[in-house]
Amino acid sequence: MMRFAKIGINNKVIDIVTVADADCQDANGKFDENLGVQFLERLTGWALWVASTEERFNAGTGCTWDAEHEVFKKPSPSPTWTFNYTTGEYDPPIDYPADYDTVKYNWNEDTQSWDAA
Repeated sequence: MMRFAKIGINNKVIDIVTVADADCQDANGKFDENLGVQFLERLTGWALWVASTEERFNAGTGCTWDAEHEVFKKPSPSPTWTFNYTTGEYDPPIDYPADYDTVKYNWNEDTQSWDAA
C-alpha cells in the first residue's frame, strides 16, 4: 500500500489516501508514482497527487508540498523557525537549552528566547 497526498490551493495537503500496490506498480512490480497519480486522477477527477514517502518526510493533512525540494513540510511551530531540509523538522532561531531534555521549556516568540515552563 502506498500513501498519496491530495494537493490543494497553495500546495496544502487536503487529504491522504492509500492506494493498493497493484495500482501504482509497473509491469515489473516496481513502484511508479505516475501510475498511482493516473489511477487517482481517474478515480477522483482530481489532478494534483503526490506520493507520501519517508524520504519526503511523510505527508499529513495541513502539511505543505514543497515542489522545489520535493518534501512535505509540517506547519511551522513559530514564524521565526526555519525548516531543516535534512531532518524534516523546524529549527528555532537559537539553539535549544542544554538541559532541554530534562527541563520543560516554551519558546517565547516575543523575546526570541526559551522560557522555563
